[in-house]
Amino acid sequence: MKNYPSDNGLFVAARLALFFALLFSYPVLMNPCRDSVNQLILLLLRNCTRSRWFVVREEEEIPETTNELHMSKTMWLSETWILFAITFVSASNVTDVSMVWDFVGSIGGCLILYVLPPLAYLKICYLHHKHMNSGISRGWYGSPKILVAFLLMLTGLVLLAVENYQAILDVS
Repeated sequence: MKNYPSDNGLFVAARLALFFALLFSYPVLMNPCRDSVNQLILLLLRNCTRSRWFVVREEEEIPETTNELHMSKTMWLSETWILFAITFVSASNVTDVSMVWDFVGSIGGCLILYVLPPLAYLKICYLHHKHMNSGISRGWYGSPKILVAFLLMLTGLVLLAVENYQAILDVS
């Protein structure tokens, strides 16, 4: 938007609209990010039961979901400022959006096209076999369709590594 004249009212309005769209979308994007970080913290909390950052009383169980996780004010503020600092430093150092699109495309595309569908199919086959054989889960992976699903998933993981390697080479 720097290439457009700054004295034209339409372009000034477009710049303001873009500014407000980016300003108010940041908290909307930060909320899922915080939830993901809290889920990772919850996994760590389950592994080490006592922590000075979280309030877990003697009589309480470790929470099952992040909604039940009661963080101390110090932890909440620390998490907020760390996430803000990471996103600010990343945004201030990225000068070309195509670099971000390379990584998003390589990660998201491979996962959506090659990894997640076979993974879902394998999960369905496993659960179906387990249900049909009253809890015995051995021998569910012998069919050719399941082997093809494993190969497709493996191909997706290899493509994911190759495309990320290429995106890293394009950055440097």
